[in-house]
Amino acid sequence: MNLPISTLVTSLFQTLLDRIQLDYVNGDPPAHKLKSFSVDLELAAEARAALDQEIKMIQLTINAFKNHTDRLLSATRHRRNQHAPIHCLPPELISSIFELAVPGALGHTSGDEVPLNVVRVSRDWRQIAMDSPRAWAHIPMVPEPLLSTFLERSKNVPLELTFYRTTREATLHHMARISPSHLERTRALKLDLVGMEKQIHKVESWLSTPLPALETLEIRRPVPRGGMDLTADTPRLQHLSLKGSLMPFDHPIYSNLATLTLSHIVFIETPSTVGLLRALEASPSFEELNLQYMELTVTVDREPELSTGMPVNLPHLRLLSIKDVPAPITRFFLNHIITPASSRIVMEADGGDIASIFPSRPENLRNIVTTTELSVTAKDDGTTLEVEGHSSESGGSFSLKFTRRSGLAHAMFKNLAKVVAMPHLRTLSARHFSGNKKGPSSFARALGNFPSITTLKFEVCHATLADSIMASRAKNQHVCPLLQHLFLFGCSIKEEALLMLVRSRSFNSDDGPSATSRPLERLDLDCCRELTEEVVPKLLEYLKVVHWGARRFEQEKIEATGADVSRSA
Repeated sequence: MNLPISTLVTSLFQTLLDRIQLDYVNGDPPAHKLKSFSVDLELAAEARAALDQEIKMIQLTINAFKNHTDRLLSATRHRRNQHAPIHCLPPELISSIFELAVPGALGHTSGDEVPLNVVRVSRDWRQIAMDSPRAWAHIPMVPEPLLSTFLERSKNVPLELTFYRTTREATLHHMARISPSHLERTRALKLDLVGMEKQIHKVESWLSTPLPALETLEIRRPVPRGGMDLTADTPRLQHLSLKGSLMPFDHPIYSNLATLTLSHIVFIETPSTVGLLRALEASPSFEELNLQYMELTVTVDREPELSTGMPVNLPHLRLLSIKDVPAPITRFFLNHIITPASSRIVMEADGGDIASIFPSRPENLRNIVTTTELSVTAKDDGTTLEVEGHSSESGGSFSLKFTRRSGLAHAMFKNLAKVVAMPHLRTLSARHFSGNKKGPSSFARALGNFPSITTLKFEVCHATLADSIMASRAKNQHVCPLLQHLFLFGCSIKEEALLMLVRSRSFNSDDGPSATSRPLERLDLDCCRELTEEVVPKLLEYLKVVHWGARRFEQEKIEATGADVSRSA
């Protein structure tokens, strides 16, 4: 008779419960003692067989019960998990999360295993992942069976393909598995050809297929003078990155680009820089240019010549980054482009002179000309100068880093102030400038190029640097004539020197503000160890407001008695 599994489990489990309860009441059953050694062996065998059957039934009960409870627990846990917050999200949102987790999304460079991992989490996630073709659209160098899986599950959405050398023939074999129909829907293609110099022609042949959907192309080669013969049609290409590989600048691939990155490239001849400028001109919506670690085959002391003096206007430029590029190339580009006021320029140069890098027409760099806030920081014992500028009006900015093996940051800042005009500069911050004999005079000459400054900050600078803004009526010398707010942080200036400085920038009773000068009105002091709070009343004889750390002191209106009183607010 075949009983239903639930009935059998219930019956066996009830028998087991009865036995457990009986043992609990009566204690463990006594061990069976043989009355004699002459017991019939057949009876013993029958008894053992009966006990074996009983053991089998008990084990069957336990196994059946375990299987039943496992299924019950699994179902209960599944129902419980359905009430987790993540399951309150619609499948469409979870699918979007999967898509954003893969490489390429939001700038991610890792995460090839994302789609393979999420399908193992739960049945629901597996189904969502299977119905999310974009989660499978980024195809790295995976084994052949997985490659077919990725291609199949990506369906017809745009692909992002990444190739790099793993073994001698693996990359070419991987490419061979990508059919022309797959290439036609490829949106991003990244080729790392390190170790594949002998197979370059095969890669070029593979790339002869039209790429109508391609928007991003990255090619890396280990040979700085390496070239690529790319004949594929790429009408939608917007983002091009070439590292160690260069195509002629008259190649149609440079047309209508939005971003261009050139890195570790040796220019065979100087006119290449002119060709690059023309390539930028062919992209009216150009937004970002990155030039890094470029070299010239011959040393040149002057910038290239251009047949026409008209600079290239880049009205949509967001970022221009130039790092470790020969000074003639840097100066050439800065001298022949017009940047919008809202753009950002980033430059790093090792050695050379600032004047050899900046153009003769800096007014074309509108994001620098409109600067309202400037920060200069001396590092590495004064051999490195870092500059950060920002315009509060246009939103434009720039970042400069200059390193010289000889010469101090004071001299570099003086040259920068002389070469780069910033007529709208209002706030200047100087950090970590050390003291030397020529420091104050050099800094004063630099400040002389910024007469519009109203706020000046010295942070962890040598005390003598404050001498650079000491006014001298006898010599009619007034650096930063519009200065009204001075901030000293971590400066070792002494009380006598500070009072002398403040007095020099105040007016006498018969003086008054003019159109060309203003008195110093506010002084902020913080972490100046050579000063005590007792100096505050003395300073308020010449200033309207003094900040001592977080405390604010103001000059009261002069009473009828003529006494000045200060109060803490």
